[in-house]
Amino acid sequence: MPSMIVPVLWMNELISLDKETREDLEKVVLMPRGARILGISLVGAGLLLWTIFLIISLRNMYLKRKDDDETHLIEDGVEN
Repeated sequence: MPSMIVPVLWMNELISLDKETREDLEKVVLMPRGARILGISLVGAGLLLWTIFLIISLRNMYLKRKDDDETHLIEDGVEN
């Protein structure tokens, strides 16, 4: 086995932040997550409302068509 030199580097880095800086950093980190959750929630609510509207519209069209298919022997408002 050939002899070789393997560099070993150990760095122990610490950081101390004051309260304001820590709060600013938390806002920057958590803001995109909150925006994504809000966006997904709004898209989901929009899809739900669209589905409800579609179901109500189709039901109304079906009921209207069903009412129009009935034959009336005497029309309302027509005098002989």
